[in-house]
Order: sequence, then structure tokens, then C-alpha cells
Amino acid sequence: MELPLSSGAFSIARAAVLLVSVCMAGRMLFLNAYRDDAYTHRAFANSNRATEVAAPRGIIYDRFGTPLVEDVPDFALQIRVSEARAHPEIMTAIAAAVPRALSMEEIWKRADADAERGDIVTIARGLTLTEVAQIRVLRSETVLIENTYSRRYPYGESFAHILGYTGSASAADLLERSNLSRNDIVGKNGLELAYDDALRGTRGESVAYRDAREEVVERKIIAEPIAGEALVTTIDAEFQQFLYDR
Repeated sequence: MELPLSSGAFSIARAAVLLVSVCMAGRMLFLNAYRDDAYTHRAFANSNRATEVAAPRGIIYDRFGTPLVEDVPDFALQIRVSEARAHPEIMTAIAAAVPRALSMEEIWKRADADAERGDIVTIARGLTLTEVAQIRVLRSETVLIENTYSRRYPYGESFAHILGYTGSASAADLLERSNLSRNDIVGKNGLELAYDDALRGTRGESVAYRDAREEVVERKIIAEPIAGEALVTTIDAEFQQFLYDR
């Protein structure tokens, strides 16, 4: 004899079907959202490129607040190593415009020695406006002009033994200090070296947004550079200059 199913059995069956439907819908929404997010990040990486923004070094002062160093706005020439390898004609044009730039051999050597530190290498500093114009005429994404700073010492040799000097981070610097970028300017001697971590500051980051034709439509700072800390010394600049001039 067949017995009719109870209403409770139908309720359980309906609940099971509903639960399965909800799980399937949730899974589809998750996959679509994940896929859209992945595509968004991939499109961003392909069409927009991040570059570092130089931070000014901290100023060194004497005991009375007189600056002993200055940060002067400057231009640095950089290349994307991965693209430069594929475009030797660009490197030839760079060598003609800025003869003092690093040779290709030196660039590859420096890039291969610390590839984990990024794809961008600084190959010349202190560009003139004429050199900047010649580089920009190339209209190549392989080449970058960085707005940076150079260090100037208004008291010249009279403070050289105290202040020291700065320069591009060398292979030895990068080996000894893991927090450096290959494009950093670091202290090499004197107070510039002794207090380099505080004076150096933190680089920022900018992104160039491009349209479907790969034309730059907007540049935006996504991380502001942080200037280095000021250093106040016990030096009396006027008295030090007096002793030097005697």
C-alpha cells in the first residue's frame, strides 16, 4: 500500500532546492567578481605605469639656523631596462643626445646585478634643458625624465671635510643596505653619510593613466614623497669660514 508524502517532506525538498540554488548563484557572483577584479588589475597594469617620485634630502643647518647645503631642482635620465633591450635604436639616440650617460654594457651589468629592485635604472643626472628637450622628442616609453634634486654646498671646500658629499647608490651601497633603491642618492662621506637614513627621505609614486591609444591622459601622484629630516648641528658657519680663510 502506497502512503502519500507528508507536507514536511515537501518542505524539506523545497528547502534543499532553494539552498542549492542560493549556493550556485553565490558561486557565480563570486567568480564573476573575481574575474572582473583580475581583469581590472590586468588592464591597469597594461595601460598605466607607476614611476617613483624623488624626495628632497633634509637640509643641514648650523647652530644659528644657517643652511649649509641646498637642494636644487634637477633632471635625471632613466630607462626601462626590459624595453631598452628590445629597442637598441632608442639607446643609440640617447647616447647621441647625452654622451655622458651610462653605456649599454654598464646598464645591463647594473640591472642584472640587482634585478629584484625594479626595472628602472638612472643612467645620467644633471641634464640640461637642451638635453631634456632632445630626449622628449624621442616620445618613447622606454625613456623617463625624472624631476629630482641635486645637492649644492654654498660654502664649498671650507665645509667639505665636515659635510661630506652625496652620490648615486653604488653596487656596494645596495649590497650593504637592503632599504635602498638603485636610483637613490645617498651620503658618501661626512655628515651626509653618518645621517643618511634621516636625511634621505622616502620616495613617492606616480601613475600615468593612458587611453585605448596608449596616449597619456593624466598623471597622478598616488603616494606623496616625504622629504628628509632637517639636521641642526653645533657648527658656527661664520666662525668656521673665518678659520678656513686665515
